[in-house]
Amino acid sequence: MTIAGIDGCKGGWLCIEELSDRLRAFIAGNIRDTVNRLPPGTLIGIDIPIGLPNDDSRHCDIEARRLLGARGVCVFPAPLRVTLENTTDASLCEVAKQTQRRHHARGRGISQQAWRILPKIREVDDLLRADVKRAEQILEVHPEVCFAQWNGGTPISSNKKGAPGKAARAALIDDIWPMQRERLLDELKQTDRGRFEVDDLYDAFAALWTMRRHRAGRARTLPAAPERDAANLPMQIIT
Repeated sequence: MTIAGIDGCKGGWLCIEELSDRLRAFIAGNIRDTVNRLPPGTLIGIDIPIGLPNDDSRHCDIEARRLLGARGVCVFPAPLRVTLENTTDASLCEVAKQTQRRHHARGRGISQQAWRILPKIREVDDLLRADVKRAEQILEVHPEVCFAQWNGGTPISSNKKGAPGKAARAALIDDIWPMQRERLLDELKQTDRGRFEVDDLYDAFAALWTMRRHRAGRARTLPAAPERDAANLPMQIIT
């Protein structure tokens, strides 16, 4: 089974596909085009909330924050479904916050992080609600949780944007895929310079590594018994 890891980026979506003998990376403008460029049935890990709650935090987000400890701040709460469905891409962040607060069980507004990627959450939600069975193939991951598992169960303490954090993540990647990280980075810089950041590539690698674990039956699901949202999508994080 072909596997892939996907992370959002400036240019749309950065995807790394593991073929039988090599890795391939590309950037596509929207999620439908990204998925369509992969072989049918590809097992995909993607860094985006899948399955949205009605009125409170998802248990998978709570467990992910607990697993990361001090780094749990990297896991932001997924927006409520009503916020997604009643806020257009052009709406002001304050509108989304007000919508969220009115329906949230504890009156919490949408986070800045969730607001910034709301259009991408909508893209993936539209794709999966059109064919819910695709949620068996396209699975939510969180890169920081992936890297923590990859790092022997210890979260990486350094921020992914800084040099120490990049070095720590690069070392894990290079141990599994020697020389592939630099090759893909060079190729993307030639074709898509300005459309992605280095940490987008590293996060896609984290998703790919977790799909390797999932394919081999070694991955965990947070929570162990996932809930489903109003659209019948699973609210879970694979790690």
